[in-house]
Amino acid sequence: FYGSGSENVGVQGYDMVTRLGSNIGFTEITASLRNTDNIEILNQNFGLDLRDGIDSVTLNPEIPHYYLDIKPVDKK
Repeated sequence: FYGSGSENVGVQGYDMVTRLGSNIGFTEITASLRNTDNIEILNQNFGLDLRDGIDSVTLNPEIPHYYLDIKPVDKK
């Protein structure tokens, strides 16, 4: 989604599901963010932490839904 409203202007939200009733089973899932210099993570359950340099994580396939909300920031 693309956020709207004064506190949500510029917020971009991403969702990922690990299972949808498919016969495809995953044993390992990884997620990573690239080009993170100009973004701020607002909300998430991935376990990413850009301040501590964690931009790649291994996800638990048993967690059915992951979410990430980011916002661009001006670095001056």
